[in-house]
Amino acid sequence: MSDSRHLQCLLSSLSRCRSLVHLQQTHALASKTGLDTDPLVAGKLLLLSAAILPDALDYARRLFSVVPSPDPFMYNTLIRGVSDSDEPPHHAFLFYSRMCRQSVPPDSFTFAFLLKAAANSKSLVLGRQVHSHAVRHGLDAHLFVGTTLVSMYAVCGRVASARKAFDDIPQPNVVAWNAIINAHFRVDDVTNAERLFDQMPWRNLTSWNVMLAGYTGAGELEAARTLFRDMPQKDPVSWSTMIIGFASHGHFDDAFGFFRQSLREGLRPNEVSLTGVLSACSQAGAFETGKILHGHMKKSGLSTITAVANALLSVYARCGRIQMASQLFDREMGKKSIVSWTSMIAALAMHGHGDKAIKLFNEMEEHGLKPDGVIFISLLYACSHSGLVEQGYHFFHRMEDVYGIKHSIEHYGCMVDLYGRAGLLDAAYDFVCV
Repeated sequence: MSDSRHLQCLLSSLSRCRSLVHLQQTHALASKTGLDTDPLVAGKLLLLSAAILPDALDYARRLFSVVPSPDPFMYNTLIRGVSDSDEPPHHAFLFYSRMCRQSVPPDSFTFAFLLKAAANSKSLVLGRQVHSHAVRHGLDAHLFVGTTLVSMYAVCGRVASARKAFDDIPQPNVVAWNAIINAHFRVDDVTNAERLFDQMPWRNLTSWNVMLAGYTGAGELEAARTLFRDMPQKDPVSWSTMIIGFASHGHFDDAFGFFRQSLREGLRPNEVSLTGVLSACSQAGAFETGKILHGHMKKSGLSTITAVANALLSVYARCGRIQMASQLFDREMGKKSIVSWTSMIAALAMHGHGDKAIKLFNEMEEHGLKPDGVIFISLLYACSHSGLVEQGYHFFHRMEDVYGIKHSIEHYGCMVDLYGRAGLLDAAYDFVCV
């Protein structure tokens, strides 16, 4: 087979990669045929591992380390991958520093990805440093960089700096307008957000959704209702924003109403809308509605999505339906998060099943999940209400000794309650004094 055919086969295989294992296999084939150094192949390998495939960033670093002379695209790809990850933002800046040392010229993408890293960590110091470098290279007014500057300053709560960055963009597009409107909503400046919305040369659906989210976040629910009614078109984000927005402010009937209306409009329930309306059910104790939504989840194939299942679990737990919560947890939930385990343990503890709560905690540890401070509050509550003094003492000290979790006032309160309910008032007094 000719090199050109090999190259086409490799690129086709890379376009179908959906996992790190598949990528590694394709990389091995590229190395075997000597095409791993081809710019197209090397760039695609790096892009997939750094920015697209999950849990592949370390592999991207190894790929990058063997490239003799990385170009701006390769640096930008790795900076992008790090900025989108959970890694500290300074890791992205290490690659930028290396880029500068090797005299590789940064471009608009470089600064936009660095600004995103600063925004993700809400680091105003790092954001301002990137801003100054962008000014030095004459790219601060570039549309992509300028818009990211607006977003970064907005996240850091500096609306005046965000507005200046916006004003410095010669011809801001709709994305930039949406960013500056969001910046004003972030500091509860509804008046200026409305003024900017009215001044927009043209709007897209995201513009309307930004306003909806801003109004509901600020508690301006009637303004949100009016805007929602006047929207030229609506998408699932619009409906979910109304459901979650009204539910978060205690307007549960309205949240249910928007959900039912979305179904009448022919929209299929999605992860966000279901999570929002289930949250409303949980807070309102609306068991029957939650049970109906459970049926929607099964029909739409959403019952295995962790966030949705967690929200339903909260409904059943809050309504005291422990058997249904246990059935959901044991038989229907796919991947369980720490929130899933915490919710189920809390439900068992709150409804007098202390032994089962402790047993489930031990099972969670066997699955290799690390507990947090919240789950220990539930455990101590379970021990307190089941008279399990020794177990409570054991869990309290295990928090810090094994997991390094600092005790909070809630944990101390649970221990005092534990001793008090057991009639060990001297122990409770000594515990407080210590």
